[in-house]
Amino acid sequence: MSTDEGKKSGAQIVVNGQLKEVPTRQVSFDEVTELAFPGSDRANTTFTVIFSKADDSKHEGSMVEGDVVKVRKEGSSFNVTRSIRS
Repeated sequence: MSTDEGKKSGAQIVVNGQLKEVPTRQVSFDEVTELAFPGSDRANTTFTVIFSKADDSKHEGSMVEGDVVKVRKEGSSFNVTRSIRS
């Protein structure tokens, strides 16, 4: 293992069934929604985020804007849906 690999503090999470790399072990609501729906018009969009297998005291639940979840090195999962407001 190289020195760089040993210092890696990121994680692999699953967002809507797809494996994603994140740079830290703390993931915010905004980061997760951007990974799920890159470039979405946030002014007219409502997101619902459900997570499981987190490394937090609360291992599963939902997130709202402003929330941050501590994730495992591998295996934390997020399901993100969006609704467009008209």
